[in-house]
Amino acid sequence: MEERLRVGERVRLVAAQPDGPERLRLAIDGSALEVRVVASSEGTHLVDLGGGQESICTARCAEGTWVWHRGRARLVERAPRERTAPEPGSREAAPARPEGAQQSRTN
Repeated sequence: MEERLRVGERVRLVAAQPDGPERLRLAIDGSALEVRVVASSEGTHLVDLGGGQESICTARCAEGTWVWHRGRARLVERAPRERTAPEPGSREAAPARPEGAQQSRTN
């Protein structure tokens, strides 16, 4: 399942797929990454990202989850889906006009 996550100031498309009891396949903005969880306990995680073991610490809060990795802390939160206009010919309904609003004419 793909999710839009805000990591600091950037929005990333992230898909995660379990690959066994200690393995996870990630796709971050289309780039593949295999993660092996070496140890995990109450917000402290030792993972192998393919280039050696690294420590990652996490803490949940009302806004999302704080992640500390390689000396930097980042807030990770779900990013809202951007609303776009429906494609011409689609069956998606236009939003209702607020009560009392006038329809504009450009003739």
